[in-house]
Amino acid sequence: TPEEIADADQFMQDYLKNNIEIWINEKKQEYNYIGKEYDIDLVLFYLEIPFSEEVKSFEIKNTVLMKTYPQQRNIIKLKVNDTYKTFHLTKNESKGMLIF
Repeated sequence: TPEEIADADQFMQDYLKNNIEIWINEKKQEYNYIGKEYDIDLVLFYLEIPFSEEVKSFEIKNTVLMKTYPQQRNIIKLKVNDTYKTFHLTKNESKGMLIF
């Protein structure tokens, strides 16, 4: 937003790196932060993992805002192998896994 500090994107990237972990085919993956978008009271983050192998499994752990807001729900939408999937993660269930 116009009120954001100049380094807001960097702070958000660092925060995400500390609160989101992703494994593909049981190997931990680094991801690229593409950007963010605001939608009323939501922030949508766009992340990308360049990956050339066949995806057999996808696992994510997401604890974004869960320490501060115990009722936080994080919605994960992803596209893998031309298939779209959605996870709803909470403080009690902060990990999700797909097998292809």
